[in-house]
Amino acid sequence: MKEENNNKSLHNPTFRVIKILEALDKSLEGLTLSELSEKTNTPKSTISPIIHTLLRKDYITLDRSTSKYQIGMKSFLLGLSHRSSNSIDIIKKEMEDIVDACNEVCQLGILVDFDVFYLAKVDSEQPINLVSSVGKKLPAYATALGKALLSGYSDEQIKNYYLDKMKPITDKTITDMNTLLGQIGQIRKGELAYEFEEINKDTGCLAIPLKKNGKVIVSVSVSFPLYRASKEKLKLIKKVLLEKRRIMEQLINQLDLEF
Repeated sequence: MKEENNNKSLHNPTFRVIKILEALDKSLEGLTLSELSEKTNTPKSTISPIIHTLLRKDYITLDRSTSKYQIGMKSFLLGLSHRSSNSIDIIKKEMEDIVDACNEVCQLGILVDFDVFYLAKVDSEQPINLVSSVGKKLPAYATALGKALLSGYSDEQIKNYYLDKMKPITDKTITDMNTLLGQIGQIRKGELAYEFEEINKDTGCLAIPLKKNGKVIVSVSVSFPLYRASKEKLKLIKKVLLEKRRIMEQLINQLDLEF
């Protein structure tokens, strides 16, 4: 009763927007218009224009194959900019050390709806063309960063999510679930994640997952053109990433960093 009384003092149109975003935030698979109407206890005719506006402004997204809405990138970025800018700055300093040691591009990413969302990037002095960039999302199964992040999920969760979603991006993209799970199993044992030309022609990438209280929350990678991927260079990148993993995980846990 007290909550109902409190709600009566709120601005109804604004409150409806909040209820819609909160309902979508709680749903992993997304919600249809009918489900949103039921969850928010609001007629479809009332929430439909709100949904249309949020969709047009990228605060929510629509999967047209399922007619389900999900939280969009702008909503995500609003929360992200508030809670993690300091964390990114701290880890970025370690990424700069990685670039100094390897002279290759270093990137930081998290998992958003089983896609890699790129949080930060430190460029090297050497030229390299990448399809990834800060603020962009790419399929996790086709990237080293993504495979590192997927290592924090069970095989069953990965199977249930992807089902028939593993589409080839290049002719080297892994689309076989058993092959992907085999690689992820090795990452869980402490090996580096890797991909070669799966997302971008003529480039490769090595990555490590970083854990907070034993849970994978973010990953760091080094990307390079394949013509520079000598055995010596790959050995150096692996050595530097493994050394930095210990340091970065200590920072994440000791300083209670959020991403």
